[in-house]
Amino acid sequence: MKLPRINYKKGLIAGGLLGLALIGTKLFGHAMEMVVLWLSLLLITAIDPDESPIDHRIKSIIRYTIICAIVTPIAIMGGETPLSAILLGGGMTWLTSILMARGKRFGMEGYLVGTWFFLLLSIGGTWASSMRLSSSFLVGGGLYTLTLGLIHLRSPKSPPPQKVPPLAPQMVDQIRKFAIVKTVAVVFTIGLGWLLLNRHPLWMSNVVFFMFIPTLDKPVVAGVTRAFGTALGVVGAIVVMNFVPSPQARLVIFLVGMSMMVATQGTVYSLYLFFMNLSILLFMGIQGAPLAIEGTAKILTNLMGVGIAWGSLLIWRNWCKQSSGAEAPPVSGVP
Repeated sequence: MKLPRINYKKGLIAGGLLGLALIGTKLFGHAMEMVVLWLSLLLITAIDPDESPIDHRIKSIIRYTIICAIVTPIAIMGGETPLSAILLGGGMTWLTSILMARGKRFGMEGYLVGTWFFLLLSIGGTWASSMRLSSSFLVGGGLYTLTLGLIHLRSPKSPPPQKVPPLAPQMVDQIRKFAIVKTVAVVFTIGLGWLLLNRHPLWMSNVVFFMFIPTLDKPVVAGVTRAFGTALGVVGAIVVMNFVPSPQARLVIFLVGMSMMVATQGTVYSLYLFFMNLSILLFMGIQGAPLAIEGTAKILTNLMGVGIAWGSLLIWRNWCKQSSGAEAPPVSGVP
């Protein structure tokens, strides 16, 4: 059996960037700004189309950076009340889902913009902090673009991109139905989160947004894998916080966890989720949060979110089947 390839090089780069961000935090303070600067570089790395010509890549990165910087204050200020979270979360879900009708490039950009938006929506903050985080994202995008431009300074100018043919009407109809079902699912989970989980009301809707994608061919396997990886990450974080008393050692484990999260992204889903939840909860534990409570909430919100994503995926596929008389295939051009 061929084992999946883990991208250790990408993980080392991510670890180095995060290490620099932590050094910057130690020297200058503003921890969240430094972390956002690191996250912006990671997200832009994901959006960067390596197979495209250099000038097309730079244009794509600049567009993505500006959009994320604009939505940052909207997301941070928008999660304060249930009504604002429902309106903004539902609107962002609809827009990022319907973008798939424009093709693969816009579908991926929309999904990653939505990912950034929902992460910030669940964090919250003040107007001043949102402006600082937005500026940090712009700095991260600017640094990446500048580095990319300097590396390829003498690259020949590429020909204009070929026009992407429009999607078939049946596929566009599937995408519209998908956008409707996903928006309703996200709005429902935001409202349910505010009713049941007032400590972290938006965690569950984040799971639904991340998991409910039309290319999910084996939703049960993906859901079980997500729950398993989350539970292991929670247990790992609790073990580290209870048996590793040194703050420096905890910080090193956090750094390794974030690096491995990046290295396993898109390769080993269970390991990716393990390292992601280990790192998130370690960060919260280092800040003084009660991990037993936070870990339990993390597991519950994942289980509930996975269940709602499963049900929504079945509703969408059955709706497409009833409309066309055939099982809806996974929509191409999406993450």
